[in-house]
Amino acid sequence: MTSAQSLHRKFGAVELPLVADGRQNFTSLDPARDILLDLFAAAIACELEPVWETAVSRIPNLELKQPVHKFPRLPEPEALRQFKSEFPLLAVGRSRSPQQRAAFSIDQRQVTTRWDIDYILCPLALAGELGIQDLLPMVANIIDLVVAEGGHRAYRTITSAGLEMTANVLGAGENCCNFYSAEIVESAFGPAAFAKDGPQFLAASATLVTIELSDFLEDGEDGESVPFDGATANYGYDGSGKPGLIART
Repeated sequence: MTSAQSLHRKFGAVELPLVADGRQNFTSLDPARDILLDLFAAAIACELEPVWETAVSRIPNLELKQPVHKFPRLPEPEALRQFKSEFPLLAVGRSRSPQQRAAFSIDQRQVTTRWDIDYILCPLALAGELGIQDLLPMVANIIDLVVAEGGHRAYRTITSAGLEMTANVLGAGENCCNFYSAEIVESAFGPAAFAKDGPQFLAASATLVTIELSDFLEDGEDGESVPFDGATANYGYDGSGKPGLIART
């Protein structure tokens, strides 16, 4: 396929045509997910750092280290078995629940997605659970506030008028999620099992709902930058009597 045959559109942060640079595989085609994972990991580590070492040292037989171990998918049982000695584990992925798709405007589509965000600790004895009882709701609050802010200074900043500010990485822009909207709609924390009859972990979980829009690529919206290698073109007039160009590949 030549690049001229592509749709030359984007949906959220994903752009067509895909560009091969030797690094991609079929687990690296969701930049929004990767940004969310790195963003939440940086924010949680930053906000908990002042009390982490002292608090963890006071809980017997507890081995938790900062930063969190990042996992770009849902916390399925096999994955948790592989990460059994690497906690806390932060998992971010698009939910298995159906996406809602609809027209947004005449030439734009929208997709509404639910994301599962899980901050997971290893199974603990009662003494350990009591020692960290306030950690999980704090993590849920951090995630909520990060989404409301659109980012976190520990992840990325911008400078405006000489002032360092939090970069809004959830919104539009290069190396951003390009969400039209993003909101945490629910959270829960406490004992959690990710499989029937599976081990019981401790977790803080949040559900993020985002809307992503389709659009033309900015440099190809009017066709001026769309490559025409391998294409033939017929020049003439359309039904309105205005000159036009019909490209055929």
